[in-house]
Amino acid sequence: MFDSRKLLGSYSLIKQHVRREVKERRTTYDPRNIKDLLDLYLSQEKSDFKDINEENLICILSEMFLGGTYTNGVAVRWILLFMINHPEVQQKCQQEIHKVLGDTDTPALKHMKDLIYVQATINECLRLKSVGTSNMIHAVDEDMELAGYYIPKGGFDPGYFNVSSSRQKCIWRGCW
Repeated sequence: MFDSRKLLGSYSLIKQHVRREVKERRTTYDPRNIKDLLDLYLSQEKSDFKDINEENLICILSEMFLGGTYTNGVAVRWILLFMINHPEVQQKCQQEIHKVLGDTDTPALKHMKDLIYVQATINECLRLKSVGTSNMIHAVDEDMELAGYYIPKGGFDPGYFNVSSSRQKCIWRGCW
């Protein structure tokens, strides 16, 4: 069974790490050298700009950290699964990679413009199995009602459930 406490505990550890990074960055921050989102926040911290407080920033940075690791891993797994189930597509991708890179070249961003079939294959895999909304569990800040359903404070936000489930015939009968 899904244990939300374990997941939220892991998220809390990541937030603790981000808090330490924010604290450390405050000591090394150089307003003449804005390198990233954290520096940008620190540059605005003493101004009248109050749309994002430190807790919001920590949540945003934590989600970016998780989004960059979890979703990439899930995406690669789905792509590998699709390739296993469609060896003809895998073979076409391999042929295109070999044609563009040859036997010795290491893949680099400069090759992307020539890997048209590979890019299309990756995009199709991501279209079929979206991982963007499944990377984080979001909870509501206060009691709310949505489409006639009561969701208590701390309850899961149903807007973030995986959209790929909308492609499953067993859930949405008559749509396919």
